[in-house]
Amino acid sequence: MLTELLASLGEGAVRIVAHSAAFERGFLETWAEQAGLDLPEIEWVCTMVEARTLCPDAAVSKSLGNLAARFGWRTGPLHRAQEDAAVTLRLHRFLEAWREIQNNLAGRGRVVYLAGPVRGDGHPRTIQYNQERMFAMAQWVQGVLPHAALVVPHGNFAFLDESGSKGLGVRERILEACSQLVTRCDALVLCGDAISPGMAHERQVAETNDIPVFTSSGWDLPAWHAVPMHAVA
Repeated sequence: MLTELLASLGEGAVRIVAHSAAFERGFLETWAEQAGLDLPEIEWVCTMVEARTLCPDAAVSKSLGNLAARFGWRTGPLHRAQEDAAVTLRLHRFLEAWREIQNNLAGRGRVVYLAGPVRGDGHPRTIQYNQERMFAMAQWVQGVLPHAALVVPHGNFAFLDESGSKGLGVRERILEACSQLVTRCDALVLCGDAISPGMAHERQVAETNDIPVFTSSGWDLPAWHAVPMHAVA
């Protein structure tokens, strides 16, 4: 297996991304030494170290499973090579996006608007799911941007019921209020790979008012969500 791994790495310098890279490096180097084989030049990138550096908040666990759960990523069973590798790669890209956001918004006194899907298919449990996912995301963001004042509409308007067909009218009023909030912020962060209509509206308001817009991976849709995000209100 080691010879197959080395063949896949090639002879030139390579970059390996791993969660707890120090452990993986020690294991690989010991394995190669015992087999009498030489490793190529390897640049090691540790997503655990990256996560700890970006978000020093000890209340946010930096284990791979806990981070995936916090960000609402649906995964298969972890501690299996293929699944761990896929989640680590997703985490690495997520952390790269937040490093850019941090570099741009690290100053004091920033007001940052967090946008993410809320209503989805209009079912109450979907709305509750999206609210809970954003609250977990917001705790991460506050750790990354400790001096920022976060505007989280999922909490601002949680007392209003926008579920079902009657909720569409409520939603319109919420979007109007969100527009006013966006204009008072220094930046907008879109939390999601798929942009919902509400997020698209918030982005348009920000762009119209020359407010910087940043994008980060968000959470996965719940398993019961049968309607594609772009097809719902």
